[in-house]
Amino acid sequence: MNAAEPGAWSILTEEAKAEHKLKRQYNAVNMLQQVYFMDACEAFGSVAGLEEAADEARALVDHRDHQRFLLRHLLTLPEDTYAKDPLLDEPDVFTIQFMPGHGIRSSDIAAFSLVSRSWHVAWRAWLVSAAARPFWQGVCASMKLNVPILHPELCTKEMLLDWVRLPIAVGKREQWVRCSFGMANDGDSEAMTEIELGAAIARFFALVWNVQEGGPCPFAWWADFQPFLDGTTHETEADPGMHELTTGDVPKSLLSTLCNAIEDFCLDQFVDAPRIVRYELHMMLRGLMEHFKLIIRSPNLGTDWRYVPISAEQNAAFYALLRRYAPLFPQRSDQEPAVEVQPKFAEGKQHPYPTPRPEERPLMPTPYNEFLCFDETNTDEDQETWGFDHAMFGESKTIEMASGFDYPGFD
Repeated sequence: MNAAEPGAWSILTEEAKAEHKLKRQYNAVNMLQQVYFMDACEAFGSVAGLEEAADEARALVDHRDHQRFLLRHLLTLPEDTYAKDPLLDEPDVFTIQFMPGHGIRSSDIAAFSLVSRSWHVAWRAWLVSAAARPFWQGVCASMKLNVPILHPELCTKEMLLDWVRLPIAVGKREQWVRCSFGMANDGDSEAMTEIELGAAIARFFALVWNVQEGGPCPFAWWADFQPFLDGTTHETEADPGMHELTTGDVPKSLLSTLCNAIEDFCLDQFVDAPRIVRYELHMMLRGLMEHFKLIIRSPNLGTDWRYVPISAEQNAAFYALLRRYAPLFPQRSDQEPAVEVQPKFAEGKQHPYPTPRPEERPLMPTPYNEFLCFDETNTDEDQETWGFDHAMFGESKTIEMASGFDYPGFD
């Protein structure tokens, strides 16, 4: 039965109506996830079965935008906004101002705010007060990002406001359409929002934490930076150091060092990174280049990013980004306590490995952890080296070493 036919909805059971509504919302969410489809909503609006989903998608976009607007407004209100409201003098709201910030759910606050007008004002006054900061910290820590929030104690109300102020998408829809259909023009790439870029950097820090010497799954590879923060900053912010070259000293930059580590990890034949890993890391490299307006004079294989000139403004902007997303990054303190590293074999093949098992810093969560295993050619009773289990990626173990490439292309 087509529910769009006149009178069809009226004869549906309540269960069928609920199922029909969920199906419409599911279709609408799928539309939202395919940005280019939003432009086609009008064109498909007259097609049977799609007109309701198109309406749902537009309604969801408007609803999400309105929610973000209200949240931004609430987070920017001064703490004494409601201090002089006469409704706060009523005795039944006196205890609300002393409510603890921990353990309160937003759904409870919404329900309590409907009790009376005085309760509504009292809860709004509480939400903008200093007493509610632990609550906003919890809201920030519960944000659903594409990486785990490793250190919720670093979340703050101000950080939450920074996050919700960011655009939910960047770039042009035409660009996304071309990329999604594999028809990208020269220079096209899926644009990254700042929060996506911050999450990608944090994910790379966690990967380096796991595979660098001293990590639980050491590769035959080394990055020129420590993959952790100290609170909201990196140790290089206070003391970046200098490159001592025959042509003169060049100031070091964590931004250029990070770019160099990404490229080196992708191209190192001993790392032998799978194609999907290289693709994701190169997406991040392009995001860094675009976000910080990095210019390289010789964009070919072998470019040494460490010596690319980085301005003081670019460095400051990079450290500001690290501070804004510090809860997503490993911390120096995470190195303790050391834990015993469990052996992992490729395709279930066992071979001699060092015993007893070494104790190293704990494994950080990344999407790549399940693919980490012993490199059987470099592991024996005396030493061990780890690598990627290429069979789990469904591809050949041999990396295609390109003779050269131009940005932003990769393969």
